[in-house]
Amino acid sequence: EFLENTNVTFNSNNSVTYIPKRTVQHEPTMSDRDPHADIIYSPNVALLGMASMLHNSSTFLNLGLATLARYLDSQPLINISVHEMLWGYDEPLVRLARAFLPNWIPFSRLGLMDRMFDEGTNVVTMTLNKSLDSVDELGRTRRIYSFDNWNGKNTLKDWNGAACNSLNGVGEGILYPRYAYIYIP
Repeated sequence: EFLENTNVTFNSNNSVTYIPKRTVQHEPTMSDRDPHADIIYSPNVALLGMASMLHNSSTFLNLGLATLARYLDSQPLINISVHEMLWGYDEPLVRLARAFLPNWIPFSRLGLMDRMFDEGTNVVTMTLNKSLDSVDELGRTRRIYSFDNWNGKNTLKDWNGAACNSLNGVGEGILYPRYAYIYIP
């Protein structure tokens, strides 16, 4: 993973604002396999996800999905490369769903890492205190290089409870380890 901070602005309140851009690149020297050449059988995440979403729906609606999947030749198990599984493969159901629901499904290819890394554009403001810890105007301890806000907000909205959504003490680079090791038996 490569992290590049773009549009960097140093603010007068001893903070910096930037837009992080993450890219991932396969490093062949750290792997004994080629993700483009290795082929796997995998569940068709799009088809199984739609079937799961409709499991309590009417028989008529489930029959419609089965007919559509058969018409589009969408199989429950697919034969794709590891690279396609991670970074995107063409799935007719995804293309069709995107045509009808572009705001809900804004992507045309489905891949596990592709969905994780497609987080859009985020704007981060980070504290640049001279000491290791300082206290803000509300009496909270602020760590050096900790986030002041993310996309203009000082909390997230993803979880229930203030503690889970707090950005207090959060800094860049602690979400994932520096290297991801994948062990294949």
